[in-house]
Amino acid sequence: MALKSGFYDSIEGDRTYNANDLNNIYAGVRTDGVVAGTLNNFKVVAGSGMSVDVTPGLAVIRNKWCSNSAGVNLTLESGGTLARIDGIYLKADETERSIMPVVVKGTESSAPVKPTPSNNPNTKYLPLAYVSVPAGATSGGFTIE
Repeated sequence: MALKSGFYDSIEGDRTYNANDLNNIYAGVRTDGVVAGTLNNFKVVAGSGMSVDVTPGLAVIRNKWCSNSAGVNLTLESGGTLARIDGIYLKADETERSIMPVVVKGTESSAPVKPTPSNNPNTKYLPLAYVSVPAGATSGGFTIE
């Protein structure tokens, strides 16, 4: 790895910087997570029907930041024949170049467990909440952890 320092003004093109150079300011200073005390901390609350609302917040994942000043509504699938637990995550996607709230549907079971999406070099999931969806649910009735 080459030694690099910054930020200095470029003189005749001797300095070039990219987004990763700026984002690396977070490295070692912040760990991945929601920035507490900022906006409403990406809290997950019940929405209408089979939906949840993710409140505004600020988060850092893999030295990239996500700031949302308005709530985001996410729709849950209706309950099936058995209960399940869905995960509400912030998904950092290097390919899409974005961080977005998403639902990761859990597996129906008589003893449901929280989903654990796979992180890889291009994608990382930061859990915000887990939603217990009862069997047969069609208009709410779920609990949020």
